Amino acid sequence: MAKKTPYSIHQQFPSEIEDRRRKLYPIQKEAKYSGKHTVLVRDKLFIDGKQYILDESMEHDDMRSDNPRSDNPYSYRDSLLTTPKDTDRPYKRMRRSDSSPPMNGNGVKPNENDDQCESRRSCDIDKRSYFELCNDLNVTDHFTAVEIYNLFSEIIANFYSDFLNDDLYDRDLNSSYSYDTSGRSPSVNSTFNSNHVINDVNILCLNCCGIKSRMQYPEFENIIKKHDIVCFVETKTDDIDVINFPGFHFKMKNRKTVTSRRSGGIIVGYTENLKNMIEIKETDCKYVMWFQVNGKVFNLDKPVVFGVVYIPPEYTKYSSDEALNQIEQEYLRFSNYSNYICLLGDFNARTGCDDDFVIIDENEHGDNNLSDFIENPLMLLKICLSLLNV
Repeated sequence: MAKKTPYSIHQQFPSEIEDRRRKLYPIQKEAKYSGKHTVLVRDKLFIDGKQYILDESMEHDDMRSDNPRSDNPYSYRDSLLTTPKDTDRPYKRMRRSDSSPPMNGNGVKPNENDDQCESRRSCDIDKRSYFELCNDLNVTDHFTAVEIYNLFSEIIANFYSDFLNDDLYDRDLNSSYSYDTSGRSPSVNSTFNSNHVINDVNILCLNCCGIKSRMQYPEFENIIKKHDIVCFVETKTDDIDVINFPGFHFKMKNRKTVTSRRSGGIIVGYTENLKNMIEIKETDCKYVMWFQVNGKVFNLDKPVVFGVVYIPPEYTKYSSDEALNQIEQEYLRFSNYSNYICLLGDFNARTGCDDDFVIIDENEHGDNNLSDFIENPLMLLKICLSLLNV
């Protein structure tokens, strides 16, 4: 890394080299897993002393194919995520590729103008699983397997059609609604008004142990997309780092302003739809980041206050015995105007060996009474004899 520059080591290469390095990272990991010696120099990967030639014409989607190949840089990850064919759950709904269209009971693709259930993965019913289930239940004596499959498909389609058209989301809010095909709840495209209520707010809290490295993985990005509010601790960022993610706003509370060795850190992110309903609360405690969500989001009369906590592990140079006390003081301050407070994060609370009860080591009378009492009988006898002048 260049000295005396406000840029991290990930920003010392041009974007073209960075793109090739991201493609080579999975290949390098797969080779290391196979016991090979790998060296990555700029955008060149050497495996056992031989340079690996990257196919520049291969698109990102091609590399993420469902059938991993030896030259597929993502094959090591896909092999871990692929569900084995031989499973102990014969009636489990089978996974299928997103590119294959859903089929109806007759094996024909449904009309493009059908209900929204076509865009929902939950509506995709595996025919073979239903046929096996019907045979086991002996219901095919009265109905054919195809008729039962069509019946289940129609029931589920009507259910999701009624769900999407429910009066709960058809209020006169002067807002347009959309549905995310990834399985999330309906979301609002326009700004919030005073009567808006969201019944489902998905909140994620995770110790990411370095958010910039995690952002390079599509699986991590998909996790963020499925939530409305994301809270990350131990992000290892400073004030010059910028987190760019489409549709999200991120606020950071870093341990240091500018540093070459990043550690700790807290980040709160929220969707574009919630930007007018969330307020970051600046406090002096460096172990917690507070943000306030408008109570109208949860149909409450008062705001909901969240505290994202990261307490360093014990016996490290950043640990402090006053961490919980500082958090408690700010918690009490926020409790003066809100009855809804939530603490989440990584407390590094190792309490497994501590007692779950209070040990009383003193009696109710204290140590003042009978302080001169002598339990030794021989000493008591000598005192008595001395008083009698014997």
